[in-house]
Amino acid sequence: MGNKKKPKARKARNGSGKAAKKRAESTPAESKPVNPDPAETLFLNGLRVRGEVAKVSPGGKLPLKATHIETENSDGSTTTRRARFKAF
Repeated sequence: MGNKKKPKARKARNGSGKAAKKRAESTPAESKPVNPDPAETLFLNGLRVRGEVAKVSPGGKLPLKATHIETENSDGSTTTRRARFKAF
């Protein structure tokens, strides 16, 4: 009963191995999706209609109703990320 094997310690995966290098070489640095996911498009449109996505003001603040931040990339595309939960 007391003869159990201890689990071996594993090395942490930090993405610097051969597989990570292959992925980095095979994927282009700037790639746009040709056909965006319809569910993603509907979700983002819903955020815009409800006014839950906004750009950060020069003071670094968001409107109270906004839950997501929209930033413009250098190539002209936009990125949306969650900033907080809804403040009622």
